Amino acid sequence: MFNLLYNSLVVLDQDRQPQPELAESWQISDDGRTVTLKLRKGVKFQSGRELNSEDLKLNLERIKDPKTAAHARPARPDR
Repeated sequence: MFNLLYNSLVVLDQDRQPQPELAESWQISDDGRTVTLKLRKGVKFQSGRELNSEDLKLNLERIKDPKTAAHARPARPDR
């Protein structure tokens, strides 16, 4: 249901392969621990303000915070 309200950085296609959405491309480090995303240009909030990396950082921090009880919180937020 949440996918009807929010865009994702990456979505999975019918074959469960990642496809770009808000992130137009990405690179994974050799050790698999770091993902570098290139954000799509021109994505705007309803207010007209353009999406930036700080918005994504704040959202990920909010999701990981146990006080928010976020639906998307990972089972192991230390990862």
